[in-house]
Amino acid sequence: MHVSGIELRLLSAKLREPFKTSYGSIVTRSPIVVRLFGDTYEGWAECPADVAPSTDHDPVATAWNALEHGLSKQILGINLAHPTGIKFDHSQTPTATAAVEMALWDLHAKSLGLPLWHVLQGSRRPVASGVVVGIPDSLSDLVEIVARRVAEGYQRVKLKIRPGWDLEPIQTIRSQWPDLAISADANGAYSPSEAGPLHAIDHLGLQYLEQPFPPPTIEHHARLAETMATPVCLDESLPDRSSVQKALERFPGFVINAKPSRLGGHTETIAVHNLAVDAGADLWCGGYLETGIGRAHLVAVATLPGFTLPADASASARYWQHDLAIPEWTIWDGALHPSAMPGIGVEVDSELLDRLTTRRIFLEV
Repeated sequence: MHVSGIELRLLSAKLREPFKTSYGSIVTRSPIVVRLFGDTYEGWAECPADVAPSTDHDPVATAWNALEHGLSKQILGINLAHPTGIKFDHSQTPTATAAVEMALWDLHAKSLGLPLWHVLQGSRRPVASGVVVGIPDSLSDLVEIVARRVAEGYQRVKLKIRPGWDLEPIQTIRSQWPDLAISADANGAYSPSEAGPLHAIDHLGLQYLEQPFPPPTIEHHARLAETMATPVCLDESLPDRSSVQKALERFPGFVINAKPSRLGGHTETIAVHNLAVDAGADLWCGGYLETGIGRAHLVAVATLPGFTLPADASASARYWQHDLAIPEWTIWDGALHPSAMPGIGVEVDSELLDRLTTRRIFLEV
């Protein structure tokens, strides 16, 4: 597998509707699309630096700089037998590193004429689809949104919560849908010293409570998990493989949210998958409001057997009026279905890509 060129595109893509969490409201996304050229094949991936949690004052600029001046030089001109043949430093710009690494996997799979899920050692099984519901303006709006998502066939509904918006919305949805799989995601909005509202929702049969405290706070999460019937899921507290290992050593009952873009790509995600399987922990695949390009990568890795819970892998229409993926991702029998096509299994709408592009560079050997 020879890498002869790399194209980077910064996009401006408006969401179908604002997405509101405890962090704030997202209206427009600015992902970086990475396209690798090698032999007669192309590898695609997406860098969601604009929505992935970061302490950087301008994470998109940082990711772009890493892609243009660091990662591109590391891969241009190389000849690889396998994507694991190059060792990346995931610590500085994991989302940028992940995009290059995942594009390499797509390129590799296409060079073999095989679907990405097959090359990742997954299987062509449906990926149970969960949907994330942001914080709406009212309880009536919440009920309307959840009703729509349930009618669309989603197997799990995740409610975003924050202090003051927790018990009542969850109670409301549980009373309307007694058998629905519901989880709650706080995005670190609660203080470990004020966990009362979290204990108040413990009787509502949540599939899990995700990241109640700010990262890293693995110890605080473990202490909470030891006092609750509801499983506690870690997300932002798990930036890398070592943090997952430490968390499971401290409390094997944690639910693990494995996000390939946060972890640094597919190789690290597979390693985290194996850690969870060895610990007997439930695992699911999370994302960052990706376009259909990034979603294709999530679906492929989520076919690995250790991903036991529904993924945050929604249909294209959940976020986009028109998606970059051809065909667009749709829900069928409550799941997204991996394609038998080589690589990520979707084509890229080049006309739409051009319209959304605000910055483009092409680098070659």
